[in-house]
Amino acid sequence: MRRSWPYGLALLLVGVVLGFQIGAVVSGDPARRALRKLQEAFLIVQQRYVDPVDSARLTESALEGMLSRLDPHSVYIPADEMRRVQESFEGAFEGIGIAYELLPGPNGRDTIAVQSVIPGGPSEKAGLLAGDRIVAINDSSAIGFTHEQVQRTLKGPRGTQVRVTVRRPGVSELLKLTITRDRIPLYTVDAAYMLDERTGYLKLNRFARTTYREFVQALRQLRQQGLERLVLDLRDNSGGYLEVAVQVADELLGGRQLIVRQEGSVRSIGPPGIRIRVGFSRPAR
Repeated sequence: MRRSWPYGLALLLVGVVLGFQIGAVVSGDPARRALRKLQEAFLIVQQRYVDPVDSARLTESALEGMLSRLDPHSVYIPADEMRRVQESFEGAFEGIGIAYELLPGPNGRDTIAVQSVIPGGPSEKAGLLAGDRIVAINDSSAIGFTHEQVQRTLKGPRGTQVRVTVRRPGVSELLKLTITRDRIPLYTVDAAYMLDERTGYLKLNRFARTTYREFVQALRQLRQQGLERLVLDLRDNSGGYLEVAVQVADELLGGRQLIVRQEGSVRSIGPPGIRIRVGFSRPAR
């Protein structure tokens, strides 16, 4: 009789645990049951799949699949990419100040080709030119680098230095340059000029933290040239901060007019969708 009580206690504990689990599933709402189903599927794949599984990649794929069933504007942005997006919307980053592309080479060994150098930036001061090929960074080969590797090695805190080895067209020897990183502004006004004596043209590539200030400054210069009406070009605009877009619209509207309306089911989290209505009532001031 004494030997049987541990088994009875074990069965009792198992019953209690199962009861809690079943109760949680049965009494829980559909969202809780769906979340448990997703968690169980993840654990089964991770533990029983025939090959080793990259858990981080599996999670990202699940998130991408989940959001793909929503509207086209709901997307998952990985952490590394999100940092680059935030940099572009903050209006500045710290680095060497170039635009580049990876030119394909044999066996995937791409070359970093400098497309342009920001005027007055660190790379221009160090002597880097458009058309240069960066073949080494800090004395280590950069042939075959991915975009992530380029960003990781060339960007860095303001005041730090990076050494690049450059192959320049028409120059037989490799050039070695030392570049001191600095804060690099990212401008959002691509163009601002007069189309005729009365009509101005202004193109915005995104709504970043600095956009409103750039926009007002560009408008001021156009008004000095006789601006009475404005063509605002938002083609290929990648979006950005809603409050900045509202500021830009408000600068062109007169009186009290509706600029934006937000509709959502949970205000504390944020609306799942945003409806925007913008109208121009009169020429730019």
